[in-house]
Amino acid sequence: MNFSILGRQLINSDPSLQPWLELYFRFPYEVEANDYRIELVQKQLPNFPGQLPVTILELPDTRLEMRSLENEFWFGRPESGMRFTFDRGISNLEWWGMEIPFNALFIGICEGLRLSGLVSLHASIAAKNGLATAFLGPSGRGKTTTLLRASIAGWQIVAEDFSWLMPETMDLYGFDRGLRLLPDTANIFKQHHQDIELLEMIAGKYVVPYEQLGVQRQAVKLERLAVLERNPDEISSWKALPKREGALALWEANGVPFTPDAQNFISSVIPKLLATLKLETLVLGAGELPLGNTELSQHSS
Repeated sequence: MNFSILGRQLINSDPSLQPWLELYFRFPYEVEANDYRIELVQKQLPNFPGQLPVTILELPDTRLEMRSLENEFWFGRPESGMRFTFDRGISNLEWWGMEIPFNALFIGICEGLRLSGLVSLHASIAAKNGLATAFLGPSGRGKTTTLLRASIAGWQIVAEDFSWLMPETMDLYGFDRGLRLLPDTANIFKQHHQDIELLEMIAGKYVVPYEQLGVQRQAVKLERLAVLERNPDEISSWKALPKREGALALWEANGVPFTPDAQNFISSVIPKLLATLKLETLVLGAGELPLGNTELSQHSS
């Protein structure tokens, strides 16, 4: 039941978790093996430290309560929850109770991957000729619609919402399974993909698996950050992005690192990314988006 996540070993002892783990973390990328391990173990009910102060972690669709004590991070309740600990080269996730704490397990595995040297990006990613642009912005800014319009303009879809970056090489790997389209974006999709029926809807969004779109699973090189800016009074265009705004957008796109070591790692990586990548603002204004070959901006950081 063990498998590799971008060369890091995930070790799982519980068959009931396997379908969920494979859905969210098993992708067919060929990456050199890494010594880092993430181990998942089901435990008996622990001595839950309910007396510790609570920190609230805000996730896109829920809020998690976390308690911490030195190198231990606790989630959930005495009857059902997870404890996260880490040491050099290994992260341990122990969970207990009848109700599997999937949200906590997800951010725990992601934290282990950060501690192993990876950077997560909550962004829409599209690539041209193997060079990727990450479209960044808060929920509702238009990342998925921009990704769809880039695809229509001939770009390769890499990820609609979530990916992992190896900062040493700038290799980027999409880690989601398909497009999730709100009804207005679905109307744009239908105009260009009349052969694909939009049947499945989850949480108010149509789901289009990447297999139906012929999306190829392969690494791309991250070249550009593009923060989306809505401004109906301007013509849609590219313009330079100040590094300070790029740093803020990168931090927000990284998710919820909750251990000091992961927070320090991300803080140390962001300046290196800003010094390497092209930094852009893509104004979502009047007219067509400038996504054609002759329209790409020449701004750089």
